[in-house]
Amino acid sequence: MKPIAITFCIRTIRSEFADKFKDTDKGAFMKKLPCEFWAQDYYMMTETTISNYISATPMHPMVALEYVLTNQEQNLISLEYKDDPTVKMLYAIARDTLKHNLGEELDILAALIESCQQNQKQYKKIIDALKDDGNRSKRVLDYALDGVLYTESCLRKYQRQLSSSCSPMPERVSLKKVYNQKGVLFERAT
Repeated sequence: MKPIAITFCIRTIRSEFADKFKDTDKGAFMKKLPCEFWAQDYYMMTETTISNYISATPMHPMVALEYVLTNQEQNLISLEYKDDPTVKMLYAIARDTLKHNLGEELDILAALIESCQQNQKQYKKIIDALKDDGNRSKRVLDYALDGVLYTESCLRKYQRQLSSSCSPMPERVSLKKVYNQKGVLFERAT
């Protein structure tokens, strides 16, 4: 018995293949291709063939699979249709399957999350300073410069960890709590 073959195209497809597409009663979201001598049936799914079916709630499981493969996002949250049950299931399967390979990546992710949280705090301070100071921008400039220094040092550190070809860079800038003349607490890069 000959196999049934399905190709999930994740990039573009050459026109000489696309010109041979035929509709099939197996699913409007896929096309049939000639398969003489080697398969019972041969189907192709592409970003174009699923485009009219991805907004269905819920997505057909095959459409969801092609959608996930085509988008190639590492994080579920990056997808427009992240709430689809099959899309969620596919990401859960991938996460569980790769969990043992993610140790170092999770450590790096935790460090990057911490960096983002520090940046968020810094920029909230900038906004608060703008609200408090009005046109006096010295304190705002200091906060922004400290935020830039902190971010640059974190980027150097994490990029060094991700690439063995990089030469060592200094550790991230530590922030020291300082009180200004008005007694307002803020952090300064040291």
